[in-house]
Amino acid sequence: MNENLDELLIFAAIRGDMAVIESSISQGANVNALSKGSMTALMMAAGEGYLNVVDFCSNMELMSMREMTLIILLLCTQSNRIILML
Repeated sequence: MNENLDELLIFAAIRGDMAVIESSISQGANVNALSKGSMTALMMAAGEGYLNVVDFCSNMELMSMREMTLIILLLCTQSNRIILML
């Protein structure tokens, strides 16, 4: 476990920085690591509206059913435009 990589992944997800997200995952970041607010990087990205990050993670099968449910709820709070994109 590398907590620095986990933190890097979470901060990259908040910014929607796909290059850093892909790099940190390939280097062994824990995609299930929790932020201080008890959210994963994927949840944070969804909360910020970064659909490209959500799409990337879903294509790599990196999300659990719990995460998927929370992400849908987070996206529902963003806007109708985002929901229509799903």
